[in-house]
Amino acid sequence: MKQHFQTTKQYCKQICQFFLIFVGLTSYWYDYKKADFKRNILSRLVFVTLNIIGIAININEDKGFLGFLEHIRMNTVLRYMTASRFIFIMLPPVCTFGQICLRGSQLVDIKRKLQSLETECRAKFASCKVIERKMGKLNLINLIIGAFTYIMTLAWNVYFKLWWLITILYANITLLSPFWMCQYFQVIAKICRLFYYIDKQLQKLLQDVTNSPDEMDENTAHEICLEIFWLRRKHFELCHLWQELETMSKWLICLKRLVSLISIGMHLYAVMAETRHFPIKHLLFYDLPDILPKILDFYVTDYLCDLTKQTFMDLQLTIRDLSGLDSKQPKLRREFEAFSLYLCFQKMNLHLSGPIRMGRRTWFAMMSAVTTCAIVLGQAHMKAA
Repeated sequence: MKQHFQTTKQYCKQICQFFLIFVGLTSYWYDYKKADFKRNILSRLVFVTLNIIGIAININEDKGFLGFLEHIRMNTVLRYMTASRFIFIMLPPVCTFGQICLRGSQLVDIKRKLQSLETECRAKFASCKVIERKMGKLNLINLIIGAFTYIMTLAWNVYFKLWWLITILYANITLLSPFWMCQYFQVIAKICRLFYYIDKQLQKLLQDVTNSPDEMDENTAHEICLEIFWLRRKHFELCHLWQELETMSKWLICLKRLVSLISIGMHLYAVMAETRHFPIKHLLFYDLPDILPKILDFYVTDYLCDLTKQTFMDLQLTIRDLSGLDSKQPKLRREFEAFSLYLCFQKMNLHLSGPIRMGRRTWFAMMSAVTTCAIVLGQAHMKAA
C-alpha cells in the first residue's frame, strides 16, 4: 500500500512539473527517475507559443476594455487611473517572460546546485520535525495564495463568459510574474531550511561536547574543527546561491513591487470611488481577491527573509557558546573565531547586496506607501469632481 502511495505521489509531482510548462512558467521539467531538470525542443516551443498567445490575448482584451471606457462618463482621475490598467497589467508579465527566456537556465542551475547541497546535508543531518513543520507551513501558505489567485482569475473570466481556452491563457500570462516569484520564494525557503539545519548541527555539537565526561583531547578538537569547517563551507555555498538568485531577480522584484504598490493603491482608490456604481458582491468577488493575495504574498516573502536573517543571529550565538567551551586548543579557538568573522562578513555582504533588507519592516513601509497612494488619488478625485 505504501509503495502504491509513493508511486501515485511521484506521478502527481510529475504532472505538476508539466503543469509549470503549460502555464508558460518554464521550458524545463524535473525527471524524478534521473533526478535532473530536462527540456527539449517541444517544451521550448510550448513555453514560447503559450506566452506569445497569452500576451496577444491580453492586449486584445485590454483594447476592448479601453474602447468600452470611451463611452462611459466618469471622473477624469478615475478615467486616467482605469486606462493605466493596461500598463500595470502588461508590464510585469512581459518583463517576466523576458527574464525567463534570458535567465531561466540560470535559475535551473541554481536549483541543481541547491538540490546537490540538500542531498549532502540530508546524508549528514537528522530530520527535525520542528524545522520541517515551520518551513512546510510557509510553503503551504505561499501555494494556497498562488492557487487562490489563479482560481479567482479563472472564475472572473468565466463570469464574463469568455471561452475557456482564452480564459486559461489570459490567467496564465496575467499571473506569470507571481508564479515566477513563487519559485523565488521556494528557493529561498530551501536555503533558509538548510541554514536552520546547520545551526541545529552546531547546537548538537555543543550539546555533545558539553555532556562528554572526558576532557577534550587534540583528536577530538581536530574532529570538531573539521566538522565546523564543513558546516562553514556549506553555509558559504548556500549564501553564494542566494546572492546569485538575488542578482538575477533583483530588478524584477523591484519592478513587481513598484507596480504592485501603485496598482494596489489605485485599486483601493477605485474601490472607494466605485462603491456607488457597483454592488458589494462585485467588490467582494473581484476587488478583495485581487488585493488581499498580493498583500499576503509580500508579507509571507518578507517574513521568510526575517526568518533567514534570524538564522545568522542564532548561528552567532551558538558559535559564541562553542567558543567558551575550551580555550586550551588553539586550532579550535581559531576555527570558532574564523566562523564568527565569516558570519559577520556574510551578513554584512548580504545586507548590502539586497536579500536581507527585505523583511516585515519593508512590508509595513510598502503598506504605508500604498495607503498614501490611495489617499492622494482620492484627493485628486474630489478636486476633479
